[in-house]
Amino acid sequence: KGALMMVSTHYNELKNYAYHTEGIENGHVEFDERTLKPTYRLHIGVAGSSHALSIAARLGLPKDIVTRAAEYKSQ
Repeated sequence: KGALMMVSTHYNELKNYAYHTEGIENGHVEFDERTLKPTYRLHIGVAGSSHALSIAARLGLPKDIVTRAAEYKSQ
């Protein structure tokens, strides 16, 4: 009891769990939508969006892998 925990995730199930569970808060670190770089501003109460695939593509992950990952994500 009384433990403080911070968790980082891209799983929507955990974000939804936080929205519906007393004592748990969502939060996110703001990203500049143009550069896809973090601004390091913390926003409490709202889960952030995942930019993982955009960042992976920008950093040089092969396009076919990013495309396949996007297809899996949409399922």
